[in-house]
Amino acid sequence: MSLDTPLTVTYKEANGSQITTDIYLPPSTSSNGEIKKYPVLINIHGGAFMLGHSRMVSMPQIQDCLDRGWIVLVPNHRLCPQVDILEGPMTDCRDLLRWVYNGHLDSILASADAPSPSSSSSYRADMNLSLIPI
Repeated sequence: MSLDTPLTVTYKEANGSQITTDIYLPPSTSSNGEIKKYPVLINIHGGAFMLGHSRMVSMPQIQDCLDRGWIVLVPNHRLCPQVDILEGPMTDCRDLLRWVYNGHLDSILASADAPSPSSSSSYRADMNLSLIPI
């Protein structure tokens, strides 16, 4: 899987719209069919909740995470002012974490490009998880 062609999947539907996340897998996830848990980094794009999309992130940062053996998710979310900030992007970010919930919960790290660090902090506030660097 290349940085140019991530796996794009729908993690929720809202008001008839599909909301997607791009998934980047480290090379080791495709070997020998062994089931293994990998750390997950959720990288929320910047744009102050009003603009942006999942391809608007730092590719060198994603590559660094892949080199460490991490799975990287870069979600889209609904944008303001078309939707309220709490019911839109903040809820979408929390719903993504629920969608990932079967992953390795003690190895999920949330990251946000400025100026939206509050979107990554919503994970901890809502889910009461310990988000630790790995």
